[in-house]
Amino acid sequence: MIKIMEIAELPFIEAFVIFRGKSLKLENVLIELSSMDYGVEMDGIIGYDLMKNLGLVIDLEQLNISIK
Repeated sequence: MIKIMEIAELPFIEAFVIFRGKSLKLENVLIELSSMDYGVEMDGIIGYDLMKNLGLVIDLEQLNISIK
């Protein structure tokens, strides 16, 4: 679940990401808000630049994502 609250002007917002009981607070992150219809249900797309800045590690064998 992602809760988004405007703190100044868009596109800079404060976002709280809650994933399996763990939370992560993001500040001053550029987020593009738009409508998406790719034929599958999804909540959003996380870009490579954000994943790199957060230090996310994607384990394709175990199919999980962790933070360094």
